Amino acid sequence: MRGRRPTSPRRRNTAQATAPSTSATTNTATWAADRLADPFGKAIGHSIVASARLRRGNYEDARHHLRHALDLCRDLGDRPLEADILNRFGDAHHAAHNPNAAQETWQLARDILTDLEHPHADQIRGKLALHSDRPGRKSRPGSASKGGTSLTSHLITARVP
Repeated sequence: MRGRRPTSPRRRNTAQATAPSTSATTNTATWAADRLADPFGKAIGHSIVASARLRRGNYEDARHHLRHALDLCRDLGDRPLEADILNRFGDAHHAAHNPNAAQETWQLARDILTDLEHPHADQIRGKLALHSDRPGRKSRPGSASKGGTSLTSHLITARVP
């Protein structure tokens, strides 16, 4: 230990105080995601920002970023990424206490993964089974609108301007 001075508690606290806040970090990540030239990188960036916003309880902002990520991965034709983002979208709906929208979105993710014979389809099936009989579910997904397509499914599949 000769020659090294231990860091004082005061110095450690000063270093922690200068660390960027989560909000500043996600704002920087949003800025970076918007400026990436690579659409795949943009989709991943928006997905990461959405996860951070979701953890902070900012559900509407999380869904906004997920919509951008979903549009980008659909433009790329990246079905596994689309399913991952739909899964996160379902998580955002669930966290915002919207169980019907969560179920519908998770079902879309499950369907994609099942078509791809992807092993993560089982995880989504488990999530659907876990949350399918929760209190607060008023109707089966898709039963509240004309033609069997729910409003949430329409919003998720619609392009964001």
